[in-house]
Amino acid sequence: MVCPLDWSLGHATRCVPIINELLRLGNHGVIGADKNPLAFLKQEYLANYHYQQGSFYRQKQNEFDLEKGMVEVEKFFPREQFRQVVKLKGFLK
Repeated sequence: MVCPLDWSLGHATRCVPIINELLRLGNHGVIGADKNPLAFLKQEYLANYHYQQGSFYRQKQNEFDLEKGMVEVEKFFPREQFRQVVKLKGFLK
């Protein structure tokens, strides 16, 4: 799952090499984005990805509620599978 921020196209364009490498390795995925980044990435990767309009849950100015955000992620990955991947990659202890 690749989810560029919708603050500018710069976030989406920096995802291009990452997505290209994932495709080169034979992966398929989900792009979660909004607005201009979503439009840009749809043009680039129309057939290879499933697109999900993004949604963010802010508690305070720069804080996001991971538990509420999991509702969106669970549409594609069961919670336990997601936690295993996150733990494997070192994001959770």
